[in-house]
Amino acid sequence: MAMAGKAVHADSIINESKIGRFQLLVLILGGLVLFTDGFNTQDLGYVAFAVRDELGLDQTSLGTVLSAGVLGLLAGYILLSPVAGYIGPKKMVVFSVGMYGLMAILSSFANDVMQLIVLRFFTGVALASAIPSIVALVGEFAPMRRRSSFITFSYFGLSLGQISAGLTSDLLLTDFGWRAVLLSGGVIALAIVPVLLFLLPESIEYLVNRGGKPERALQTLQRAVPDAALGDNTVILAGERATQRVFVTELFQERRSLGTLLIWLAIMMNLIPNQFFGNWLTTILVDSGFSESEAIYVKMANDGAGMIVAFIIGPLMDRYGPYRVMVATFLLGSVFVAATGVTLTYGAFIPIITMAILVGLCNSGIQKGSNAVGAHFYPTALRSAGIGWGLGVGRLSAFATPIIAGILLDLGWPPASLFYLVAAPLIVGALAHFTLQKFYGARRAAEPQREGAAQAIVTPAR
Repeated sequence: MAMAGKAVHADSIINESKIGRFQLLVLILGGLVLFTDGFNTQDLGYVAFAVRDELGLDQTSLGTVLSAGVLGLLAGYILLSPVAGYIGPKKMVVFSVGMYGLMAILSSFANDVMQLIVLRFFTGVALASAIPSIVALVGEFAPMRRRSSFITFSYFGLSLGQISAGLTSDLLLTDFGWRAVLLSGGVIALAIVPVLLFLLPESIEYLVNRGGKPERALQTLQRAVPDAALGDNTVILAGERATQRVFVTELFQERRSLGTLLIWLAIMMNLIPNQFFGNWLTTILVDSGFSESEAIYVKMANDGAGMIVAFIIGPLMDRYGPYRVMVATFLLGSVFVAATGVTLTYGAFIPIITMAILVGLCNSGIQKGSNAVGAHFYPTALRSAGIGWGLGVGRLSAFATPIIAGILLDLGWPPASLFYLVAAPLIVGALAHFTLQKFYGARRAAEPQREGAAQAIVTPAR
């Protein structure tokens, strides 16, 4: 039955729809983007010891190189992510993937440490600006009842990209060096740009409210939900407002202030161990007597655990609520990070790789869950900016972590003590999500129903 002459709300129609080929296509494309993002985020961490040895760096200088990419992530999340509201999430994704592909290729030709620092900074900027937009698109086209699952499932691609960077490092490092690893990541990223241009849909909310293309929005919604049988004269409503600019101050309006600050705090606390493991794990293991291949495989196990948790954390959050699940994951992560320091003192491969897997399950679960928390907490129009600012502010702690770790190692700190140090922030993250549950759990759970009721799908068009 056609709905010609009626105004329909895109969110309501999508929330009431079945999962179809369109939603699966967006999920696959999201996973593909996150694959290249994960590869290019973690590639340098796998080969950091080789970069250090070739360029003659001390631990502090290596930490600066590793932090350059994290600083770029911070800048990208804060400065570029909100731009998606003006140009559209699809354009932002395509631009970002193309940019970090090019920067990765240029990084492979860096002749000195300063060139590498600058190029890794801009690689980080592009890597950061892709994630919030692609997460927002995956979340927008998924029904609310499956939104957490879709977002975390797409993050399977991120973990697969991270572990693929490890496999590539193991295959290429000995014969071709670290430069070949960075080059591979850039080539893969550039290769998917044409695929995204042709297949990735633009946000309906953007097309209606800021893109000025209501006809295209109608076509996209019809593709997303073929059973809706929308007429040519149907008026599409999307998001919670008309054309407006997105300001960061809006993240603190309508009782969102405490929640926004708690989300930022929790992300910061998880990124401390996340960046420590991502950037320093292989180097510490090599310096502790493990072989280069063993160190790479331990880090692959840590990254690869995210492939498993991607299919666990989302359904758990859908069933028990995002905040409760995050509290438990933070607490378990703290225990496992500290236990990694204990196992390091014994120098045995099996215990250290086991702990790397357990830490990876928790850290990756928190990372994936944080994006789902943002998608639940913020309305559609603020989702990309909300996720982007949260991930960006979180990089304040992440940026400092590789540098501080390098300084402490140069000062003679035992590597095991660093693991004990980075376990503590996870307890703070658990407290942040406990507070989110206390103040927002019931309200956010009820909000989708109120929103859908207030925006009936058969409202007469004006």
